[in-house]
Amino acid sequence: MQEAKGGPRTRIADSEVRVMQEAFGVCETMMRCFESGARELKVHSVFDRAMNFSSDCGMITLLSPDRCLMPFSVLLREFADFRALSRGRSFRIDKSGIAVDGRTEIGFETAVRTDLHLPETAFSGAFEKQPALDALRSFLKDHTDRGLTELVFDGRQSVYARFLAPRLERLRQAAKESDESLIAAAYDVAGCGEGLTPSSDDLLCGYLLCASLARGRDAAQKAAYRASQRTNDISASLLRRAGDGLFSQDALSLIDCLSRGGPAGETQAAIARVAAFGSSSGCDFLTGLYFGILDFTKGKEAM
Repeated sequence: MQEAKGGPRTRIADSEVRVMQEAFGVCETMMRCFESGARELKVHSVFDRAMNFSSDCGMITLLSPDRCLMPFSVLLREFADFRALSRGRSFRIDKSGIAVDGRTEIGFETAVRTDLHLPETAFSGAFEKQPALDALRSFLKDHTDRGLTELVFDGRQSVYARFLAPRLERLRQAAKESDESLIAAAYDVAGCGEGLTPSSDDLLCGYLLCASLARGRDAAQKAAYRASQRTNDISASLLRRAGDGLFSQDALSLIDCLSRGGPAGETQAAIARVAAFGSSSGCDFLTGLYFGILDFTKGKEAM
């Protein structure tokens, strides 16, 4: 993996905000899509810290430097005014960068190219299951007001938790049965909850991560793609990438830490970084990951 000096800038004066810059990081799988040539981009949605494009290779996202690299994303080195950038312009992407109105304004030459695939060896070998569950449960106990985390503690106070609790139970039961049962149950869970990506979709991503390791990529991919048909475009893209085994850099760092039984401080810091994503998306992902580890992994149990 290519190393880069320094890191993305996390603060910049308003007077310094500009578009033309070199990206800090790019998704390696996304870059392979451009080996056959450039792709046209169409603005899909714009936010303060992110900008989504539609393309014939799926959704591609520009991220501000205070975010973590995600599948099919470009992490900028400096902040940019995405709303101003999106107005009345044409966009094109290739292996050299993103061109705006025919001129390359976000270059990829010095960007770190990162493989965001989930390692097939995660949660294997010397993995100890109970410490991982305890670490997640301990963190989520202090965040039971975020998304669907209350379900870890059998809580059903929110309207979404009450609605999804029986569906989650069916999903967990289906995981013990056939691939067809898992696919159908995942579809029933999708598209529910508050947030830009509904909470249940983030939970599914965490759960299917473990399913793919235990049951094979095919079943998890089919479940993710089927579930993606029942939610919004942004969430659907997230689910499909998860089905393909692609996850955010922060999520992969957490999986690595849990898999090798990292020190308590490192583990808690990795969990907190994932939890910081979105209003509840990170905690919802952690909730799904908790149930996924509980249901699918075969690590050593505590005596």
